[in-house]
Amino acid sequence: MKTAQLTGGDLSPDAEPRVKPPGFGKDCTVGDKLQLRCLRKAIGEYFFARKGAREMVAFRRQLLRSNPTLSRQALLVRVDMLWAGMSEGESRALLQQAQESFGEWPSHHEITFKNFVVFVLVSTYLRTRCATGTQPDLQRLVAKWIPD
Repeated sequence: MKTAQLTGGDLSPDAEPRVKPPGFGKDCTVGDKLQLRCLRKAIGEYFFARKGAREMVAFRRQLLRSNPTLSRQALLVRVDMLWAGMSEGESRALLQQAQESFGEWPSHHEITFKNFVVFVLVSTYLRTRCATGTQPDLQRLVAKWIPD
């Protein structure tokens, strides 16, 4: 198989082979409906992240064109307000959570737009989809669509 890697495990002749689709977080049994569910979930997350990242970049460009003197924090708050439809207070609280999550490790630094977008996308996805995690690495995916 070109698109999947066989994983180790039980080597007995009766053992069913396990396949790990590339870029997805969980092993899926060959021939099981679980494999299709894993793939469908990962594709849905990919499109959710792509759409959200592109929309936030567009909002950022629009805000910078209309008000180039906005501070970094005010810009992030306004982008979140436009994208998620949140109030200013809720957006500031989300920015604070993102700063605590991304800005403290490995050393204290200001959160980047890319990190903020990842935080907003993941937190929104988990909250709205009642999900416990994501299949693809959204930080790596979002990096493709957000300029530095």
